[in-house]
Amino acid sequence: MNDASPDASPDAVSDDGPDAPTTVAPMRTKTPLPVVIAALLLGAVVIASSVLAAVRGTPAPEKPPDVPTRFGPATFPRIDALRDRVVTGLMALRQPEGDFTIHGGAGVDPEERREATAMGILGLSIGKRMGSKVPGVSEAIVAARAVLIRPPKRGALSSGNRILKIKIIAATLLALSIGADPADVGRTKDLTAAFLATTDVGPPVQGWPQGVTARAFAQIIDSGRASELGDDPFAAIPIWDNTGSTRDGADQRVSEALAQAIKSGPAGMPSEIFAKVIEDPIEWNGERTDLARWTLRAWLAARVPGGDAWFVRALPALEAAVDPTGRIEGEMYGYPAARSAQVLLILWEGISRGGNDLRARRGP
Repeated sequence: MNDASPDASPDAVSDDGPDAPTTVAPMRTKTPLPVVIAALLLGAVVIASSVLAAVRGTPAPEKPPDVPTRFGPATFPRIDALRDRVVTGLMALRQPEGDFTIHGGAGVDPEERREATAMGILGLSIGKRMGSKVPGVSEAIVAARAVLIRPPKRGALSSGNRILKIKIIAATLLALSIGADPADVGRTKDLTAAFLATTDVGPPVQGWPQGVTARAFAQIIDSGRASELGDDPFAAIPIWDNTGSTRDGADQRVSEALAQAIKSGPAGMPSEIFAKVIEDPIEWNGERTDLARWTLRAWLAARVPGGDAWFVRALPALEAAVDPTGRIEGEMYGYPAARSAQVLLILWEGISRGGNDLRARRGP
């Protein structure tokens, strides 16, 4: 007996069977293209409005505050441009061996060449610390330093010139300390011990040697390494104490006033000496300009009340000293590498306080 419904078709299959076909929904009508375009445009308008609202609601980033240098407000662009010109000129003075010398050719005392190399490294280290954009500065420092610290050749006689040794060690200490390379920590400590031994032998030599010595000791103290100078770090700073009643701006008086200002503060130095310094004109006169003298005055001006006025007047003169190629005219008062380094030393003194670049206070 057939149980199939009379209405059942031969092709009908029970909905409950395992092979029941999936029911397919009827196909939706395709959205017309104009409607799609209109929707996209509307979405774009909404997104744009949201972005504009967010921009209007977010304040623009504040301009970094201008931190005046000792050279005056808004002087960083001029200082940076001058820095890079001097560094470019200093890089051009390197010898094929990677070091520096007092003059080209033969006949240069090895210790004098070491001093020139120390001054060259000092200038480049300041340029690097100030953010110089000149390519190859770091590599040049490494190459020159390798020559400077190379042990002397067997049989070579060490110079007995104490003044020269003081200048070499002082410049090297300044270079390593300002350069702030962690790899130099041990070397700096050893040099500091040698510096103490050399400067303690006798009275300081007046003028540039005494000034660079005092400045090197100040750098050691400012960089947080005062303990390396003993229980009383300031006692290590050599004082000539021989100015008598003379009060003028001669180098020996300025270097003595500097040593006293570092050791005892501005109140411990003859104020009349800086009064003479600030009265003197600051004009670039080519090879007749003594940049070592200017550097001593910059170091003193940075440590006495009213000293910033000296830097304000000095900046145009320094800009005039360096030609577009970075060359500084003259060898009457020092060899080229030293003159370049001295310009950079003055710039560094003008933008740093307590051993730190003022840029750190300007924000990002």
